[in-house]
Amino acid sequence: MLILPCCYLFAESYNDPLIVTPVLQSYPQEDFIFIYENQGDKYIPFYPFAAVVGFSVTKNDGVRIEGFAGEQRNNFFIDFQHKKAFFGGREIPFSPNDIVRIEDQISFKTGFLEDLFNIKTDLDEMALLLNINADYKLPKTVKEEALRKRANTSLYQGNKDYWSDYEFDERSWALPVVDLSVTAGLFAADDTDTKYSQNYGLNIAALTAGLDSNLYLFGDSHSDFETKARFTTGRVFLRDEYKFPNLTVFEAGDITGTGSSFFESNTSGRGVTLSSFKNYVISADKTITITGILQDGWDVELHLNSQLLGFRQPSIGGRYVFDNVPVSYGLNVFKLVFYGPFGEIRTEERRYYSGTSPVAKGEVGYILNAYQPQRYLIEVNEPYVSKSDIPVVDFIGFYGLSEHLTLMGGFTNSQDALDNLKERRFAMAGAQLLFSGASLQYNLSQDLQSGEIGHRAEVQGNIYIGDIFSRYEYYGDIQSPISFVGNKYLKELFETRLSGIITPLDNTPYFINFTHTLDHQNYSEDALNIRLSRQLFRYYNLSLENFWQSASYNKNTATNDVSLLAQANFGPFGIYTGAFYRTYPSTFLSELNAMVDYRWDRRTYLALQYRRGQRYYEKMNMYDVFFLTGSRMFPFGGISVALSTSSYNNLTASLTYNISFGPKADSGIFTDTKSKLSEYGSVFVRVQEEDGTPLENVIVSVSGAEKGFQTDKKGEAVITYIPPYEKVVLDLDLSEVEDPSLSLLESNYKYILRPGTVRNIMLPMARKGTVEGKLIHNLADQFLSGYEIKIYNEAGAEASFTFTDLFGFFVLDNLPFGNYSLTIAKEGREVTRVEDIKLDTFSIYLEPHINAPEQPYINLPDTIVAQAQEGFSEPLARKLDAIQFNSRDMEYQFNSCELTEKQKNIIREKCAALKDFPYTKIIVTGNTDNIGSYGVNKSISLRRANAAAKILIEEGLNPDTIEIMGVAYDNPVTGNLTREGRAMNRRTDILIL
Repeated sequence: MLILPCCYLFAESYNDPLIVTPVLQSYPQEDFIFIYENQGDKYIPFYPFAAVVGFSVTKNDGVRIEGFAGEQRNNFFIDFQHKKAFFGGREIPFSPNDIVRIEDQISFKTGFLEDLFNIKTDLDEMALLLNINADYKLPKTVKEEALRKRANTSLYQGNKDYWSDYEFDERSWALPVVDLSVTAGLFAADDTDTKYSQNYGLNIAALTAGLDSNLYLFGDSHSDFETKARFTTGRVFLRDEYKFPNLTVFEAGDITGTGSSFFESNTSGRGVTLSSFKNYVISADKTITITGILQDGWDVELHLNSQLLGFRQPSIGGRYVFDNVPVSYGLNVFKLVFYGPFGEIRTEERRYYSGTSPVAKGEVGYILNAYQPQRYLIEVNEPYVSKSDIPVVDFIGFYGLSEHLTLMGGFTNSQDALDNLKERRFAMAGAQLLFSGASLQYNLSQDLQSGEIGHRAEVQGNIYIGDIFSRYEYYGDIQSPISFVGNKYLKELFETRLSGIITPLDNTPYFINFTHTLDHQNYSEDALNIRLSRQLFRYYNLSLENFWQSASYNKNTATNDVSLLAQANFGPFGIYTGAFYRTYPSTFLSELNAMVDYRWDRRTYLALQYRRGQRYYEKMNMYDVFFLTGSRMFPFGGISVALSTSSYNNLTASLTYNISFGPKADSGIFTDTKSKLSEYGSVFVRVQEEDGTPLENVIVSVSGAEKGFQTDKKGEAVITYIPPYEKVVLDLDLSEVEDPSLSLLESNYKYILRPGTVRNIMLPMARKGTVEGKLIHNLADQFLSGYEIKIYNEAGAEASFTFTDLFGFFVLDNLPFGNYSLTIAKEGREVTRVEDIKLDTFSIYLEPHINAPEQPYINLPDTIVAQAQEGFSEPLARKLDAIQFNSRDMEYQFNSCELTEKQKNIIREKCAALKDFPYTKIIVTGNTDNIGSYGVNKSISLRRANAAAKILIEEGLNPDTIEIMGVAYDNPVTGNLTREGRAMNRRTDILIL
């Protein structure tokens, strides 16, 4: 039933939904639901939510929803006309923003759901879980407890494996994936000789002994192509049975990005990392470095909670690096938007927690980094190797004393920041207290060699105007690597950050950061950064930022700069601009960037960029640079060309070739020309019939990855760039498959992928069809709703059941091909049977019509038409008959919900006569043919009914008398085997009672 359009808001701009697993009063559910977000408000589709918690919806007549909820089956109903809801004797008013329609689903704001049903929802975006709790036992909870009691199993104790519904790749060994990149370039200038350069990189990744292993070989012409190597192995452990001793992250070899701690700054080297946490930020300054592989020709920009933080960074040495990115209290959702050389646009999310307690009561957690900085497992041909063998051992342990109090302690063995041949040792003890949406932390530190003491205090939390983070560090004479900034040790540091949303300014996100430092010579430096960043639409961003800084040792060094970044996409075109302007002590344009790109058929990319800047901030020393890049994807690999020239008569040119290889299920090899297969998970899908015949044009999509990949003639599709160790739902769309009888055995498939691996997935299809029919009665005006139709397979087992509609039609779908028998019953009594039904095509229509028995064998219900006309005289009844709509006037084009102007005028003419019958009941029913899934057709039918009902209401008819239904393809007027038949079934019926 579709709610009338005057009763709720239509959703227009919502972020892509989160796919989350519900945890119902500590019981994880097998189903998943979607959560949508708009300007900080979260919405949950009501019907999937009701199914998850066990609520029963008994009525939805277009004006209100009724049902039962709770252990005592408390009645609830939601009155859309008066904007009131009732549950358990309580009245809850609501606003239009509390109930919206998103993708044709009635969706409730989480706060309204909580108020109405006395429940509490807690969204864990890191683990993609929705915890649902209540003071009473929810219906599904009662069922879960009964099942567990029956099975003599203990209740869930709080350490349930939330990943168990997802299929892991538990192979010990797997064939490798290979990434190859080769670049040749030249540099020419008026005052120098032309210089040539070449480099290569080869990544080999594979599963070895159950671990994710990666070998990177690289070299260049400057070192006579001598090969250097980096090797890393490790794994993320997500299932509880693999996490002894509470181990989540393991990495060994040439590790990178170990993260800053209380003493040690971020670095890399050969060693090992062990951690109980996945993406938990413990650094003293609550900043992180976001880095990863980035091929030549790719750009990437960084967003945090809809704020544009980093703008179009190109590949530098094969990686992107966003340094010192601040994080706020709680969950921080970073979005990386990648722009590929062949027209690709893809997104990737990174989630980090900060400030919240890392361990629960009685639990132990730890982070251990042990490595030798700037040393490598293989140091052959390495020109830059540290001479120090002093290891860095950085350990922090946590213990949950209570749910609100966490104790911590740590030890660090490090190299001196000025002389890496000297060894330094430090110790730390502290505690973190959680209270009212905030955390307070104190740490006492000591230099174990000098005995000097340091102090640290921080507070993080949510306040009325946003998220705040403040810290004060007193280093004193403790000279740890983390206190070494620039070329000197700091004595003390104070920093405060505030971020949030300015509601009066159209919910624009803001960020403010102030930092004060004091060194041992009592020189201070201050910096203030203010940013407003607005995402107007998806891929349309605007960011305005102001930078001010000053130093006490030179009063003339105070400066202020303003930057403006803007981005917009128009179909295949993209426009990007960035301007940096010095406003104090003098005024001038310090840098200007402008870029236009064109992405053509996902295989070709062209970009033109202009940059105007200055050297060493000298106002008159300006330079101009022009860039032209182009790329093309070929079957044998991808080729990228880059040219640049400047006002200093410099010319730079480069040519890059890249290709990746991955194994297929049949021991074959597939190639990919736009990916780093070694860093991400990949899926190789083969869709085939039960006899092995491949299926073409099946659309394969993966949550969080590129969408819309179609299987080829071999029934195969490859999807790459899937984040590893994240929940992935594989979805298949069969709407483009010519044979509509083919159907998946399951609607979706859930996996956890590993980096540098290809998951080979075989998807056999079954042929299924639909049995349709219609009951008739010798009394032509009899309505035949409510007959129970059951169908049985050859083994005598019930295969499906349904009920006839108002006109006696019924549809039994999703039936495997075979022989069946059918029974028809009314009020529990079998009235007739049909034998020898052979289903060997997508849809069969039982001919002739099945005769319903005459009275008094069974009491057929009085007709609704007779009830409606009881109070009318015969002339008025004839007048009503004359107003009835002809369904042939209300037919639609395929996949369309739009009424023609002629159809709108027909409805308007009928409305003029209907105004004489203000209490007449009108039933508006949208219908479809049977092409596509039932869910899609249900949505289309609702939209068709809604389009017609909207005209009725606009013409002044009472909305309370209009009932709106969408029945998909459950109500055909004829068979769907021909094009003409399907066209007749794509219609809206408007019945006047």
